[in-house]
Amino acid sequence: DIPTIYFFEEIDGATKKEPFHAGQFSFDRNSEHCFRLWGKEIIECFLPHKYTLSDQIAIARVGRALDAGNVTGCKLVTTPRDRYILFPFMKEIESRVTKTFIHITNTFRAAMIPEQAQVEYFADILNLTAEERASGESFYAKRVQPLADDLT
Repeated sequence: DIPTIYFFEEIDGATKKEPFHAGQFSFDRNSEHCFRLWGKEIIECFLPHKYTLSDQIAIARVGRALDAGNVTGCKLVTTPRDRYILFPFMKEIESRVTKTFIHITNTFRAAMIPEQAQVEYFADILNLTAEERASGESFYAKRVQPLADDLT
C-alpha cells in the first residue's frame, strides 16, 4: 500500500494553490514518508526565509511534486468536506447547523463570531447540562457521538 494522508477540501472548495485543509486529517499507519516530505517543505521553503508558516501551502507543494513525479511513495487524498466537516460562520452558529467535525479557527472565523455565540452554540449542540454550562470549564473537547446517517 502507498502511504496516504487524507485531507478535507480547503474551505471554499479545492483550489490549485491550497487544495488541502491541513487542520484535520487522517493517515495510514505507514505514512511517515508523507510526513517527512511535508516537514521537508516547511523546513526548507519557509523557515529559512522567515515566511509565515503555512502548513497548507507546504502540503500543496508536496502534492504538486507528487503530481509532477518529482517525489514518489506517498499519496494525498482530498475528501469533500460538505458531508462531514463544518467551517461555520455566524449564520450556521445562529441556526445550530452541525456536522461530525466542527472547525472554528483561532483566527479568521472565530474573530467574526462573538465568543458568547460560540459558547452557546457548543453548549447547545453538546447538550450540556445547566451544571456543566455554569461550571465554566472548557467543553470544546467533549466527545460528540456521530449521527447515524454520518456512518453510511
